[in-house]
Amino acid sequence: MTKVLVTAAVLTTSVFLAPQSLADSRRACTGWQYRVEHSTPLRTRENRISKLIRCVFREVGIPSQGNYAIVIADRESGLAPWALNPSSGAAGLFQHIQSYWPGRAHGLPREQFPRWPSSSVFHPRANTWAAAKMVKASGWG
Repeated sequence: MTKVLVTAAVLTTSVFLAPQSLADSRRACTGWQYRVEHSTPLRTRENRISKLIRCVFREVGIPSQGNYAIVIADRESGLAPWALNPSSGAAGLFQHIQSYWPGRAHGLPREQFPRWPSSSVFHPRANTWAAAKMVKASGWG
């Protein structure tokens, strides 16, 4: 009986994890656990965005900067992907200046962002990926 339950648990886990694992192999840091919308409760949004930031910084190769990046994004945007500074036009989690965004979006890996030309500064993963690439290249300064 125990052997059957363990097998059923393993099969059930595999069924639920397989689609996410396949997606992660092609496009990292995607899935329901990173999705946020205006209606997402604040705590849930903060938790999901924090996970997304850690994941992206790990994928870019600087996992030690993930927690610091969360602090920066919280100060910049309150961890709200749709944040927009009305005076400067800075937008998204890390408040990229929109006039610089096309150049920063151009550096996004095509396999991660198949709709590359339309990757919005408000797309949380794209915004975080661009920030992480900049930090990896030049640090936080």
